[in-house]
Amino acid sequence: MGSEADDAIELRVGEVHKVTLPGLGTAGYRWAPHLEGDPGVAEVLPDEGEAPEVEGAVGASAAEVFRVHARRPGAARIRFAQRRPWEPADAPPASERTIELQVN
Repeated sequence: MGSEADDAIELRVGEVHKVTLPGLGTAGYRWAPHLEGDPGVAEVLPDEGEAPEVEGAVGASAAEVFRVHARRPGAARIRFAQRRPWEPADAPPASERTIELQVN
């Protein structure tokens, strides 16, 4: 899962960092990233690769994985919010995570 070590990451242009967040997909929640700061510093995309293992009981949710691609030097903040897509935009998220990003 995402760790406290991911609360601030430093990358070089061209590097990729994987962020793993605890899932609640079985309850309809999905993580969505929002990038703030210097435009074009990074791109945050869902990891379409290998699915993470599900730990725990039957019906447990898999973690969600995102890849942060460092595109150009600068600073940004990535805010992840875990919401149900059908709920109103002003509904509070089930969970949030913020990562400070520095690209050199």
